[in-house]
Amino acid sequence: MHKGVRQANRRIVLSSLYLGTGNLEKYLVQQIDNKIKRSRNIRVTTLMDYNRSMRTDRSGKSGADLLKALKTDNAQSARVKIAFFK
Repeated sequence: MHKGVRQANRRIVLSSLYLGTGNLEKYLVQQIDNKIKRSRNIRVTTLMDYNRSMRTDRSGKSGADLLKALKTDNAQSARVKIAFFK
């Protein structure tokens, strides 16, 4: 996935049951954030299960928190779309 993010030119689409809160997941979100900031043409769309994404780890963080940070850091950009399904 990390290689795919680095090679993306127009869009990044993630559809998953949930996004974890471990180091690999944090690195993935960081890579996506860097790509958004470096490329004006990139669009990011995520689709995750709402209930699973809201589950917290021992530190109180959830996968939704990681995605929220991605959207917040790029608030001026309409190129980031985050959606949840129930």
